[in-house]
Amino acid sequence: NKFFILFLLFGLLLLSCQLNDIEERTEKMYENPIVYADDALIHPQRGEFNTFTENIVKKGIPGMALLVENVNGLWAGSAGLVDLDFQIPYKKNQRSRAGSISKTFTATCVLRLYDRAEINLDASIDTYLPAEYLKAVQHPEATTVRMLLNHTSGIHDYNNNLDFIFGLHTDPQGHITMEEALGFAD
Repeated sequence: NKFFILFLLFGLLLLSCQLNDIEERTEKMYENPIVYADDALIHPQRGEFNTFTENIVKKGIPGMALLVENVNGLWAGSAGLVDLDFQIPYKKNQRSRAGSISKTFTATCVLRLYDRAEINLDASIDTYLPAEYLKAVQHPEATTVRMLLNHTSGIHDYNNNLDFIFGLHTDPQGHITMEEALGFAD
């Protein structure tokens, strides 16, 4: 669905993952763990999985969590740091943001629509998005799909808004509407 893909692209670009100049990050941002029962201490492959996560970190990945479910049960583990600046260890039940990788998937979906001639990259976003989502965007008629894809639209990155960031980290399961997201873009 063209509308859904553009809606997703628009939302992801507004949620772009640059956490610049945020000096007040604390461990509170990394609270609210995922709760589940795992067999990490008794799983027969626990040594193999622990070694795997530790080796990944040794190769230069700052930190990671891994969840494996197989016939032997559920194993969860982690290695490294979730925050390099504050040296906060990664927990096995750590919530993590998808970050910029979601932009790649969104762009791929948009380009597939383009290949099928279902979307025009040079069309303005007001061609595809409802007016209520465009209220906070200056000159939506001059902002194209291509501009969203290559990050030249000039739409504010509200990931630099501390209220948004701390709200996201302290209530990661909270639902945010597009209208609320756009409110952070001021």
